[in-house]
Amino acid sequence: MPLLAQRVREACDGPIVLLKGADVAALYPAPGLRPSVDLDLLVSDAEAVHRALLERGFVITGRELHPDVHHLDGLSWPGLHGEVEIHSAPKWPSWLEPPATSELLAGATEPSQAGDGILALSPGHRTLVLLAHTWDEVPNLGNLVDVLLAADRVEPETLEILVARHGFERLWRFTQEVAASVFSPGAQRAPLRARAVARNLVRMRQGTVLGSRLAEAVSPSYGLPPVRAAAASARTVALWLRPNDGETWSAKLRRTRRLLGRSLSPVAQFDEELGAESRRSRSREPRPDDPSHDA
Repeated sequence: MPLLAQRVREACDGPIVLLKGADVAALYPAPGLRPSVDLDLLVSDAEAVHRALLERGFVITGRELHPDVHHLDGLSWPGLHGEVEIHSAPKWPSWLEPPATSELLAGATEPSQAGDGILALSPGHRTLVLLAHTWDEVPNLGNLVDVLLAADRVEPETLEILVARHGFERLWRFTQEVAASVFSPGAQRAPLRARAVARNLVRMRQGTVLGSRLAEAVSPSYGLPPVRAAAASARTVALWLRPNDGETWSAKLRRTRRLLGRSLSPVAQFDEELGAESRRSRSREPRPDDPSHDA
């Protein structure tokens, strides 16, 4: 992975920030407890960096991604292990507004574990990014542990201020309730909803297509007031009911029939079989620092 980071740094100028990977692994007692195979990198101009890497010899891995996915096509360097994913923004729930990319880049002042001039997110921002990542998909126990270890490196007062500034108060409180149910079930009686999520995490069952859809639909209730959560859930369901951009209604109906027929299949297997078709676009207003904002 260090050689891969070196190739990236040689190919482009400007700040490059590691989102997860080795910096999260360093939070564990032994980095091998949290292996990773990707370099998730945040930059101010993802398109330009992606082009520069291709011009320098990187190649697209061939994985087809929906255009609304939060990073561009994955890249690899021939002969080196691992993949580079260039992000314009971190992975974020569609029902919460992410911090501006410029804020995350400005807060990154320390070197990352990747080395070669690649920076690390500030401890507070890293906690927010991991928290958002946990609830933007079907949650798992590993993601929850990531968040707790990251939060432990931030002064509680600092974290509370950051959480409040970005509207994460409810989501952070819910995360703490789930964590208490998982790791200290006899210490306090967490709300029923948190206990239900905790049970699924402890069982560590592989998520199904139906389960992932249900989790995505109810996830706004973890971090938003009831009325806003209901509206966000309704928008999510509405996205499922209409075709993707450029998709015909007949293609949409075929895809829906396949989804219904495989509703109890493992979601990873379903995504692999359908590829980009199974990825849903998400509705989100462009951020102020988004180059497309004024388009």
